[in-house]
Amino acid sequence: MAPKRRRALGESSSRGSPDLTSATRTVKRRRSCRVATERSRKVDLIDESDEDGDGKHIKSRWSTARVARFIKNLLPVQKGFIEKHGFGFLFDIKSFRVPVKFLEWVMSNTYATSYEFTLKNKTIRFTKEMVVKVLGIPSGTMQVEVDSFDFEIEALVEQFKSEYKDGKSYPISKCIQLMSQEEDEITFMRHFMFFFISTILMPGKSNTLCVEYLYSLVDHELLPKLDWADEILHVIMHEVHRFHQLRDSLGNDVALKHFYMEGCLPLLAILYADFLDLPQHSTYVHSLSYGVPRICNLSSSDFDFIMEIDRNNHARPHVYGMRSFRDITQTPYYTARPVDRDLPPIALHADVQRLVAKQKALWKDDLTFLQSSFNQALDNRVRGFTSEFNNMYKSKLQEIEALKRSVENLKSSIPSCSKAPPILNTTSSFGPSTIDLKNRKKRKVGEAIVQPLPALVVKVDDQTENFYKNYVCSNGVKYAKFKKNAPFVKVDDMEVSYQEFQESLKKYRDITDTLMSFYCSIFNGKPMKYLFDKSDRKKIALSPSLAKKLLVSPSVFQSSACIAEIKKAHELLSITTADLIFFPVIVQRHWVLICVNLLYKTINFFDSVKITSDHDVVRMTQNLATNFTTACFEANISTQGFKHFKPYSPPSYPCEAVVNETRRAVSLDCGFYCILYMDCFDGLNVREFDQLVVAEYRKIVAYKIFYSPLNMYSRMLPETELAA
Repeated sequence: MAPKRRRALGESSSRGSPDLTSATRTVKRRRSCRVATERSRKVDLIDESDEDGDGKHIKSRWSTARVARFIKNLLPVQKGFIEKHGFGFLFDIKSFRVPVKFLEWVMSNTYATSYEFTLKNKTIRFTKEMVVKVLGIPSGTMQVEVDSFDFEIEALVEQFKSEYKDGKSYPISKCIQLMSQEEDEITFMRHFMFFFISTILMPGKSNTLCVEYLYSLVDHELLPKLDWADEILHVIMHEVHRFHQLRDSLGNDVALKHFYMEGCLPLLAILYADFLDLPQHSTYVHSLSYGVPRICNLSSSDFDFIMEIDRNNHARPHVYGMRSFRDITQTPYYTARPVDRDLPPIALHADVQRLVAKQKALWKDDLTFLQSSFNQALDNRVRGFTSEFNNMYKSKLQEIEALKRSVENLKSSIPSCSKAPPILNTTSSFGPSTIDLKNRKKRKVGEAIVQPLPALVVKVDDQTENFYKNYVCSNGVKYAKFKKNAPFVKVDDMEVSYQEFQESLKKYRDITDTLMSFYCSIFNGKPMKYLFDKSDRKKIALSPSLAKKLLVSPSVFQSSACIAEIKKAHELLSITTADLIFFPVIVQRHWVLICVNLLYKTINFFDSVKITSDHDVVRMTQNLATNFTTACFEANISTQGFKHFKPYSPPSYPCEAVVNETRRAVSLDCGFYCILYMDCFDGLNVREFDQLVVAEYRKIVAYKIFYSPLNMYSRMLPETELAA
């Protein structure tokens, strides 16, 4: 039994009464459609006026209006790029809306598990071919990627994301701004495809760009080869499943709830409308245009007509399904396929039969010759590209073997901790000769150290313990004092909420990029409390965001994105006088540490669980050294650079205990291990510490970050409070 419909607040009992004629309802519906159209132009949402007092459950950022407006203002050269890559149909796209209540009804009868719309004896099975004909998107067979296991691609995506970032989000307006005057084909198509995904193909819940799809936009040549139709359909069905769950869980209160949905949901309503058996070719009846792509041949009046003619007037408002379905052969989604038919036998005269046999024999000889010629041509063509691929494959294998040999040679040349450190060629110095002289003295002192460094012992005082217990642990007695979204830490333009601060510093949680950047700033300030590094090494830690930009391949490195931060660091810290420059960075959701060691002219790499392959370690260190050299040269900081620095890491240093075989389970404290490496590394050796020290150091890091003089909010919680 259908649930009783809730009456909206302020609705009179006479609404929907029998004395309201059909003509009056039609006029009101048309008027409400005009109001909805004006509203959709302002907010770019699928929308419809609240006719009959029914609440609308879903909202979406899907908008053809925004795309239509944008296309009109393109430069001629930009339109040429769009036409060249197979998106010229968008020049004909029109602004139209899909009424929310009609879409909700279609979604209510769509089942995500089977990818089907089912109502009584009517069924539509949604396929990728239908998606292509509705949206016109070129679609191949390669999977659309939303992540990557290659650190270079990951770093390049982070570089792209920085272009679209405005404040803390990635607004679509920023992408439009970048596109407006862009005349480089590759860059423009990346912007355009990103915009098209975020507005039509797979829009998100907020009015922002879908940054996860940047992984599929790294190589513009792969755009037509990616299976966009499958990804679009997958996102739609995921949201259909979520819609059913939300509707069922909310029960009778669903009319009072609104929630945003992702994906190209109007595609379902378009497909349903195209399968309806509608009256056509009449002067007095509205007719639909069934041209493809469908989004270029639809209008808002089409859906007004469909809702009117398919409405079930004997049921609750906004229940449809009265019209029958057409056969798929009569829809735009039918693709004719050749059918093999058995021809009936023909009775031939004996003389004609002999003539036919003779001709067959002649044709057979011709076919044999043609087949031989075809096989020969095919062999020649295959031999051509096979030889080329074989040579390329062999050369790549040789490169891999050369890299393996270089790694083995470096390993064999690394001295043990008890021996003197490697003294590399110091004829080319970084900075003034006085700095090089000072480094030689420091290295000489290091050579005299033959005993391993003492193990690190950490003692946490009561103030730090109370702060961690009360403001980080979830069961803290003062847990509710701060609102979760309230700003808790602010340094310069970076801000972290109380929730992010708390969640990042709990036991076995990952420290975020922003908090690591805060700690790097505090590390450079060298606070007196909990200063375990008593050496005379000058250490500098640069932000994870800068490190991420430096990891990209040198061929795509954009130094302009790094120069400002490097210049600022040089003005504050004087990079040319540093001994050790640390770069903490997340690679595949795992913190690692890279150190540019000016003291020994080496590049050091630290991985707390040692899961990074030797090949990737060489690539990372080489990319960072090359790109950092380029950025420092263009920033007028150094002309010597770091390209000649050789990879070197201590043969043994503290690592995490292996819990199981999955990386997420193994790497429990990787970010805090990197922090301890920065504190305990002297350029040659690392002080020993264990897992218990790391657990205690979490408390120290939390205390250091909040009570740093750099934190603008540190005064709202005086340290004297913690003594109580």
